[in-house]
Amino acid sequence: MTEYLSALFVIVVAVAGFVVVLPEWQRRAVSRRRLVAAPLLGLVPTAVLLYLPPPEFGDPQVWMVALVAVVAGIARGALIGIRVDHARGRVLLTRAPEAFWLMLGCVVLILLDVFAAPIGRLDSGFVGMVELLMVLLSFSLLGRNVTIVARSFDAPQHDL
Repeated sequence: MTEYLSALFVIVVAVAGFVVVLPEWQRRAVSRRRLVAAPLLGLVPTAVLLYLPPPEFGDPQVWMVALVAVVAGIARGALIGIRVDHARGRVLLTRAPEAFWLMLGCVVLILLDVFAAPIGRLDSGFVGMVELLMVLLSFSLLGRNVTIVARSFDAPQHDL
């Protein structure tokens, strides 16, 4: 019973992260809180998947992949054009639809992990691949959004 509840929790959190990034994909101005919430909602399912047996938290290879993904996200966040309305705390991203695709990838991976054939077999190679891809997607989104939020404090004022 607890396995089903944890699977449901992971799915709900991933879908919530997907909903949070929808305004970015629609090219609407978003608050800084949404830019912070999106990667956090992507990291929660990743942490849950890494916590499942065998626990992968102590594996240095996982953290090396996470570090590479964060650096790639930081590089992408530095290249995104932003317009900031400091009075309302809103940020408009130009040419940056990847948050939508990253979170969609996370949702699809989680659904595949939960509903795929090797249910209950946590030692399969498929589960390891899903964990690796979730680390890549969620940590690159984290690096991207942290960079955008940091850049938004020094950006010139625009009325959005």
